[in-house]
Amino acid sequence: GYSAHGFSGDVDYYAISNIATMLWVDAKYSARGPLHPFLAFQAGDENNAGQSVIGKIDSRMYGLQAGVNVMPAVQLVVGYDDLPWRADTMTLPAGVHCSRTTHLLSLPTPVNGYYVFPYFVPNNAPQCIPGAGGTARILYGGWASPYTDSYATDPMFTTTLTQGLADRHVAGNSLKYALVFTSADRRFVGQISHAIYNAGNAGGNEQSEETDIDALYYLNHVGHGRYRGLLLHYRYGERLFFETNVYGGLPLFTYNRAQIEYDF
Repeated sequence: GYSAHGFSGDVDYYAISNIATMLWVDAKYSARGPLHPFLAFQAGDENNAGQSVIGKIDSRMYGLQAGVNVMPAVQLVVGYDDLPWRADTMTLPAGVHCSRTTHLLSLPTPVNGYYVFPYFVPNNAPQCIPGAGGTARILYGGWASPYTDSYATDPMFTTTLTQGLADRHVAGNSLKYALVFTSADRRFVGQISHAIYNAGNAGGNEQSEETDIDALYYLNHVGHGRYRGLLLHYRYGERLFFETNVYGGLPLFTYNRAQIEYDF
């Protein structure tokens, strides 16, 4: 990691046993002035490793984020992430089929445990294009995130409360913009954001959207005892999935989360 003169950056390397290796880069530059502009960059490279227990992984991601204070207490932030789709042609294993209409894989029911397909394929998105003689073109390229999977907590700029590119194992691109309000005493922080996800590929279209509201309120510190403060935190998310008649999922999903934090 490095930080100086408004710039901060770090390089991280992860080795997840028998799953993947990941190289991750973050960088951010913040300028002085009344608008407090900043520009951030992120990039990652991931490949399967060892026994590859969740299949072949080959993912590259790039992201940009910019922010500026449109008013003294209001910041506008825009982020963009891109993961290019990848494709390999293979002879499908026994019992595996690729639909010519939905471009989804049908996998055999395992006798014990889970069936692992040779590729890390997306969820609720086109997975394959059928070919001749039992072959298919496999569509993949999503980011495998063992530490955040199903929690939507990965560090991509466009991840929202209930979804993200990594959380859904998809490639493609996404855009997120947010307005953040911070009170003069910094006791209240409110944010409203909207994200658009395009997971379409050569197999078909697949889009989703999400709107989130996030509010934090810090109560004043009282006295000099063990009590150091109380934080009230509320989040609401509304997610829309399209093409659910083909790829599954809920057309509309709403989520509420309330948290009280006591500091001592």
